[in-house]
Amino acid sequence: MDLRTWMEDKVRRNYDRVLLVFEGKEYTYGEFDRNVNRAANALAGLGIGRGDKVGIMLPNVPEHLYTWLGSMKLGAIDVPINPQFKGKLLADIINHCDLDAIVIDQEIYDGTRSEVDSVGRKLVYSGNGVRIADEGVSWFSSLMDGTSGENPPVTDMKGSDVVSFIFTSGTTGLPKAAMLPHAYYIHHAEKWARTMQTSREDRFFCPLPLYHVVRVTGFLTAIASEASFVLGRRFSSSTFWDQARETGFNVFAGHFAIYDMLLNMPERPDDRENPVDKVNGILPRCVDMVRERFGIDRCYNTFGMTEVGFPCIVALEKGVAEDLCGPPGSDFEVKIFDDADEELPEGEVGEIVCKPREPDIIFKGYYRQEEKTPETCRN
Repeated sequence: MDLRTWMEDKVRRNYDRVLLVFEGKEYTYGEFDRNVNRAANALAGLGIGRGDKVGIMLPNVPEHLYTWLGSMKLGAIDVPINPQFKGKLLADIINHCDLDAIVIDQEIYDGTRSEVDSVGRKLVYSGNGVRIADEGVSWFSSLMDGTSGENPPVTDMKGSDVVSFIFTSGTTGLPKAAMLPHAYYIHHAEKWARTMQTSREDRFFCPLPLYHVVRVTGFLTAIASEASFVLGRRFSSSTFWDQARETGFNVFAGHFAIYDMLLNMPERPDDRENPVDKVNGILPRCVDMVRERFGIDRCYNTFGMTEVGFPCIVALEKGVAEDLCGPPGSDFEVKIFDDADEELPEGEVGEIVCKPREPDIIFKGYYRQEEKTPETCRN
């Protein structure tokens, strides 16, 4: 199945229910989908279509989601880029990906004009409504306001088609553009929803940057659950629990470093008076402390990476001290190999090797780095 068909089915089933909450404003599934359509039609009006690559350099705002999914509805490929990138690194990424358009925040654009100059279609988003005249750019909000909220024409898409380039973290070299297919997003979002046993009664929260696979563990898992989703601009340990009480989110799509930050905050008498009952991305060593201090019942850890998604997800029990990421699901075969690609016996330290048991649930290779793909998928 392709992501458009999957998303539009969720919209039909939940049209008048709240999907997105952002800074006090709520959007139903239907309203959200119409905004996605406006973004798609705005891009189509500039000539963007199937196979074109659309860069996204936006903070955590609804327009980031609209651009991502609007590009998808056209059969285009979204390329989210870390908004902190600039200089030669940003210029190299833009040139490497052959972007046909970029949707960029005005403040980011003001500091990176020379780097993004090579992109033919520049759509600038102004969150504060102030616009600086500049030749050669279009104002994204104006284009959206002037276009239809009806679905763009359907293009022939398959689950195996590439829908995104997500950049690796760069821990072993320069970031590489992993080509992710539609089925990758659907499969791993549904896997998280099943494992965490989330439902339409849940409300997710994610303040982590949308340019990485947190878009799976947060937003798309909320969609898979037919739940609602609170988008945070950024994470703040000092306001986190107040946000939970104010917005009512009970599922936190997190990252292991965040739990240390929350635990390092001064204790408060109302620490346990919060609605949160499920968290993911937490290391086992933090689980008992988080349960005791904040009253969170269900904690989940994972082994995952951009290229393969999340082969292992585990519900962490009380008293687990080691950094356990759990056994593989039925969708992956996972083994430990040595440097000669020989399987190691239990208890030995080596390299984690993953093999999918279902089609199109891992990446399709690195864009324009064919020589790097066999290094990752060599076996």
